[in-house]
Amino acid sequence: MRWTFEDLIAFISRSETLHPGEFLGSGTVGNGCGLEHLRFLKPGNIVELEVEGIGLLRNRVVRP
Repeated sequence: MRWTFEDLIAFISRSETLHPGEFLGSGTVGNGCGLEHLRFLKPGNIVELEVEGIGLLRNRVVRP
């Protein structure tokens, strides 16, 4: 990781109000990004993020 979480929090807090309990992500692992494989999200796709002990976040991609 190029930046520490402390640096990320400092940068974000310059323009956003951070609240207790908010979740900050730091990106993807190598080869975990669709852009690396020329795969892009389309309407109808489902994106899931699961964190053990926290739960599952699931969203469907829709047209703007």
